[in-house]
Amino acid sequence: MRVKKIFVSLLPFITTAVMLTVIQPPVSWSFLAWVSLVPFILACSPKARPIPLVIIAYIVSLCYWLGNLYWVFPITFAGWAAFCVYTAVLWPIVALCLRYCRIKKIPLFLASGVLFVGAERLQGFFLGGFFWRFLAHSQYHNITIIQIADIFGAAGVSFLIAMVNGLIAELILDAQSCITQKTEDRRQKTEDKISVRCPPSSVLRSLTKIVIVCSMIAVTVVYGRWRINQSNKFVTNGPLIASLQSNVPQSVKREALRAEAKVAEKTSQAIFDELMQQSKAAAGAGAELIIWPETMVQATLNPEVLDVVEPEHPWKVFDQALRDHSKNNAFVLVGAFGGTPDESKTELVERYNSAFLYKKNGRQYEKRYDKIHLVLFGEVLPFRKSFPLLFNLLMKFNPYGFDHSLEAGSEYSVFEMTDSRSQDYKFSVMICYEATIPEIARSFTLDKDGQKRIDWLVNISNDGWFVIFEKEKVLPSTELPQHAATCVFRAVENRVSIVRSVNTGISCLIDSLGRIKNGFSAGTLPYDAMQRKGIDGWFADEMPIDKRVTFFSKHGQWLDFCCAVCLGLLIIIQMIGNRLNNKWLKGSWLNKLSITNRRLLTVLLFTFPLAFLAGCEESLSLQTAVNKPSAVSVDNLMPQALEIIEAGLADADPQVRANAIEVVAATKQTTLMPKVQRLLQDKVVPVRFSAILAVADLEYSLAKSDVQSVADGLKDEDENVRIAAAYAMTKFGHSEYFTVFRDAIASKDQTVRANAALLLGKSGNKDALRLLYWALQSKDSSDKVRFQAVEAIAVLGDERIFPKLWAIVYSGYADDRIIGIRAMGALETAKAKDVLVTKLDDDILEVRLAAAEQLGKHGDPIGEPEVLDVFEKNLTSRLDKKELERVKVLTALAIGQIGTENLKRFLPQLLTDESKSVRIAAARAVFQCAIRQ
Repeated sequence: MRVKKIFVSLLPFITTAVMLTVIQPPVSWSFLAWVSLVPFILACSPKARPIPLVIIAYIVSLCYWLGNLYWVFPITFAGWAAFCVYTAVLWPIVALCLRYCRIKKIPLFLASGVLFVGAERLQGFFLGGFFWRFLAHSQYHNITIIQIADIFGAAGVSFLIAMVNGLIAELILDAQSCITQKTEDRRQKTEDKISVRCPPSSVLRSLTKIVIVCSMIAVTVVYGRWRINQSNKFVTNGPLIASLQSNVPQSVKREALRAEAKVAEKTSQAIFDELMQQSKAAAGAGAELIIWPETMVQATLNPEVLDVVEPEHPWKVFDQALRDHSKNNAFVLVGAFGGTPDESKTELVERYNSAFLYKKNGRQYEKRYDKIHLVLFGEVLPFRKSFPLLFNLLMKFNPYGFDHSLEAGSEYSVFEMTDSRSQDYKFSVMICYEATIPEIARSFTLDKDGQKRIDWLVNISNDGWFVIFEKEKVLPSTELPQHAATCVFRAVENRVSIVRSVNTGISCLIDSLGRIKNGFSAGTLPYDAMQRKGIDGWFADEMPIDKRVTFFSKHGQWLDFCCAVCLGLLIIIQMIGNRLNNKWLKGSWLNKLSITNRRLLTVLLFTFPLAFLAGCEESLSLQTAVNKPSAVSVDNLMPQALEIIEAGLADADPQVRANAIEVVAATKQTTLMPKVQRLLQDKVVPVRFSAILAVADLEYSLAKSDVQSVADGLKDEDENVRIAAAYAMTKFGHSEYFTVFRDAIASKDQTVRANAALLLGKSGNKDALRLLYWALQSKDSSDKVRFQAVEAIAVLGDERIFPKLWAIVYSGYADDRIIGIRAMGALETAKAKDVLVTKLDDDILEVRLAAAEQLGKHGDPIGEPEVLDVFEKNLTSRLDKKELERVKVLTALAIGQIGTENLKRFLPQLLTDESKSVRIAAARAVFQCAIRQ
C-alpha cells in the first residue's frame, strides 16, 4: 500500500515531466504544452502535506533536468550535476506556492502564469540566467502566437500557455467540487426528491475565467496577425549573406589544444582549408558577407598579437589568407581568438572568444567583438580567485587538463559594411549561448537614445560540443534544434533577422517574424533548415531588414521580472505567514480586513505583472496604421506551397516530379534549385528534360558544368535531353550550341521534333521562324509538332500566325481550343486579347478557365467571375474524378494569374486537395501571387 501511495503521488509530476520533455524541439508534440502543467497543478492540493510534496517535486524535477540536459554531461560532469541540483529546487518552490494559492482560493489561471514564468526567470539566476526549455520555446514554429514577444518577450508566450493550463486545472477542480456538492445534496434531499444543480455563482465564476483566458488568446492571435500583415511595409531585402557550417567534433579541437605544435598546426590548417573552400564557393555565388562559425579559425588574430609573432607563424598565415580572400570579394566575418600580450610580448596574458571582420579592401575592421557572456565550465572556470581550494577540485574534472578560462568582453560592438550597390549596413554578433539571453540581443539592437542601430544580428556558435561522432555515424543531440528555436524569440523580440553560422549545425536564417527559413538562393546544405545537423555545407540568401522598434527592445524583460518578484514575495509570505497571523497582525489594520478583502489584496499582488496586458499603447501604435486583414495572406501560405513542391520533386510519379520542376522554373523558386539539380540524373527522360529547362530558364550557374557535359554528349544518350542541354548552354552565353536544337527540328523522331520547336520558341531567336513554319507545314510532322510549332511562333511574336491560331481557338475540340488559347496569350496582341475575351463565353468550363488565366497573365481580371463560378455555382458536381482534377488545376492556375483578394481566399482548400496535381498547381498560384505583391 505504501509503494502504491508513493507511486500515485509521483505520477502527476512524472506526467508533467514527460510532457515538458516531448514538447521541446525536435519532437513535434508542441500542442501538449497547453496541458502539460495540469497534472502538476492538480497535485499541489491543499490536502497535500508540504514536506512530502517538496521531496516528490524535487526528485522528479532533478530527474527531469538531468535527463534533458544530458548533452552537458560529456563536457563537464561537475557542472552538469551541480547545475541540475540547483535548478531542480524551483519545482518544489512552485508546488508550495500553488498549494498556498489553492488554499487562499486565488484564481489558478492567474497564479499559474505568474509562478511558472517567475520560475523560468529564476532558472540559473545566480549564473546570469539559463534561458532554456521555456514553455514558449515549444511554440517557436507557431508564428502567430509568438508575435507578442515584441512586447513581453518569450515570457509572454510562456505566461499564456501557463494560463491555459491553470484554467483547465481550475475547471477540473470546479467540476469535481460541483459533483461532490451534488452528491452531498442528494444524500440530504433524497426523501424530498428535489433536483440538485451546481450553484449559479459557481457556473458564473467558471464562465468568467473562460472568457478572460479566451479573450487573452484572441487578443494574442489578432495582434499576431496584425504584426505579420504589416511586416511588408517595414521589411526590405538587404544584401546576399552566406553562412558556413563546418562539421568538426569538439574532440578534434580539444586534442589539437593538447597536442604538439606540429600536430595542432596540421589540424587547425585542415579545418581552415575546408572552410576556405566553402567560403570561396559562397563568394562565387555573389555573397556580400560570408560568416564563419565560432572559433573555427584556431588562431589569435588581433593586430597587436600578430605584430609580435614570426612571419611564418600559423596565426599570421591564417590572417593573410583571410585578407587575400576578402579583398575585392566580400566582407568575411570569422570566429577566432583575441588576446593581449604581456609586457615582454612573449605570451598572452588575456584570451578572448572573438569575432573579426575582414573588409573588401583586405584589411581587418577597426574593432572586434569579444564575447561578453562566457559559458561557465566551458569557457571559464569558477572560483579561480575567490576559492582556490574548490577551483583545484574542479580542475580534476576538467577534460582539457589545464585552465582554459577566457576573459569576458565589455563592449557591444557594431560592425559596418557596404555592399556592391553602395548601400551601408550595420550588424552585431552574438557568440554561442549569448543568442539565448534576451538582454544581450536587446543591448545590441538599440543605442542609448532608444534608436535601432543595427540591421541584423549574427549568431556564430560551436555546437560540436553536443554532437557525438562514432566512426561514420554522427549523432546530434537535442541541443542543436533547441538552440535554434531559442534564437527565434530574439528575432521577434527586437524585430531583427538573425543569421546563424554554427559548427555541426543548425545554420539558418531567421526573419524578424521568427520564421526559420527553409531553402536558400545558393548553397549545399539541406533545404529543411532543422535537418542541418551533423553535416557541413553552406548557404547564401538575402537578409530581410526590419525597421520597426519594439516595446521589448526599449523596456526589456519587465513581465518575467515582475513574475519573479511576485514569486519571491509569495515565498516570503509563506515563511512568515503564521507569525503574521498569530502575533504581528493582532490589532493591525490587516487583521481587521474581511476574508474577501484579504483575498482581493492577494489577487492584486498577482495581477501586478498583467498591468500592461490589456494595453501597452506604445507597442501597439509604433506610429503605424493597422492594415485591414485580407482574406488570405499569401505569405502564410508560402511555407505550405514550398513543402508541396519539395515533396513533388521527390515524388515517385515522374509526371509529378516534372510538374514540380516546371513550377520551380516558372515562378523562379531558386531556393529549390539544388533539389532540381539532383534530378538531372533522374532515370526518366521527361524529368531530366524538365530539370535542364529549369537550369536554363533560371540560369542556374551551379549546374552549368553538369549541363555542358550533357550538351557535349558525354553523359546522356537521349536526344531530347541533349537538345535541352544545348538550349541551356545558349542561355549561359554559348551561342554555338544553337545549331544543335535548331537542326533537331528536322528529326525523324516526332517527340524530338516537338521539343525542338518548343526550344526554338523559348530561345527568342527569330531566325528560327523559317524552320518553325517548315515544321508546321511539313506532311511528316505530327499534330503534336504542329501545335508546338504554332505556339513557338506565337511566343516569338510573329503576328502572321494569328489566322492559324484563330482557327485552333474555334476548333470543335475543347483540348485544341485550350492549346490555341495559350498560344494566343503568348502572342500578346490586341486582336489576340479580343479573341480571349470571347472565349469567356465558351460552352466548356475548362476553356473559359484557360481564357481567364491568359487574360489574368496580362493584367486583365475580367475572367474573375468565371473562376468564382467554380466555387459558388457548384459547376463541378457532375464531373467525374479525372475531369474534376483537370478543372481544379485550371482553376488554380487562373487564380495565380488573376491574383485578386476575392480569389486568393480559395487557395487554402486547393493546397489541401487530395490530388497532387491540384496541390502543385495551387502552390504555383501562391508563388505567382507572391511575385505580384
